[in-house]
Amino acid sequence: VIITERKVYLRNDRYCYGTIFFCYAVGECIVKIRFLCYNKLNDKNLAEGIKVIIEFKYSVVQDLMYHILAHMKVDNASNLYSETYIDNVNKIKNGRYDSITDVVSPLSNYYNENFERLGVINFLPLVCSSVQDLIGAIENYYGFTETDKKEFIFPLIQLLKSEFEFYEGYWNELYATTSICRKAFESWIKNEMSKYETLFSYFNKSAVVGMSYSLTNNGRGFGDTSSFNAVVPFAFDESEYKNIFYQILHEYTHQFTDKLIGESIRMDDGTHDISEKAVILFDYYLVKKLYKEDTDSYLKWIGSLANADNCDENLFLSVFKINDDINEKLLELVEKITRR
Repeated sequence: VIITERKVYLRNDRYCYGTIFFCYAVGECIVKIRFLCYNKLNDKNLAEGIKVIIEFKYSVVQDLMYHILAHMKVDNASNLYSETYIDNVNKIKNGRYDSITDVVSPLSNYYNENFERLGVINFLPLVCSSVQDLIGAIENYYGFTETDKKEFIFPLIQLLKSEFEFYEGYWNELYATTSICRKAFESWIKNEMSKYETLFSYFNKSAVVGMSYSLTNNGRGFGDTSSFNAVVPFAFDESEYKNIFYQILHEYTHQFTDKLIGESIRMDDGTHDISEKAVILFDYYLVKKLYKEDTDSYLKWIGSLANADNCDENLFLSVFKINDDINEKLLELVEKITRR
């Protein structure tokens, strides 16, 4: 499985006529990839009665990878390491299963040193329906060197196999016990997303929201020709809803503002920092243009990420500066989108 193949498979798999209607072609694994191979295929909730088409998805396969990455210290913005998460998991294991900290730790240095090649493991699970599919995708991914395989990939595969014995039951219990939380969270997101209908209309795309029980920090985003896609942490409490929504919007925005940067986005050359500033500024402009009353909550979310409790507009604009050419493109795009 190669991620770039997904664009070919999905190009014509969806159309709308009158009311919301989906067509899924059968063959060439289109159905499997269309659903991102999520474990709970029958739980693809579609928001009805609003103009934005939204799908919510949950995956034990993707969460298994983020569960492992939550034990690994990473020296860039993709870091998911969380001692709180690790402590909670170890309490649940209660000695019946081994902690994986000592197994993951030796892999961290190699992962950090070779992140530009290995970082794709954050996304390969999104097109896999089972651990075996994931292992196959990792084994056959074209971008890994022989040294990568020896030093990192093969140990990772063994870890995925062994840890799944614990994680499958842990994840299924979480999924079962969060039924009421899921419905409340999804309902809130549907309503909030509908406020930004003009964004989805402009790009002629639907919204796919992957909820993760083990994604401890930030989100993951990826696009295709028919939808914006993001995976974000699941919100267990209503107080987290607004921030998670802004994280979803952030991941969606990357899927069109990164193109304005005009460069290959990398962690090691500064272009990722530029792309982050572009996204943060665009969303600020968009929120302020459409719902000025939400500007403060957006700035509060940005402040929480930067450990700045009192992030006002002056401080925000002094920190998130970008060159005039890119900034002008962001402002022009906001005008085009909101003019509709």
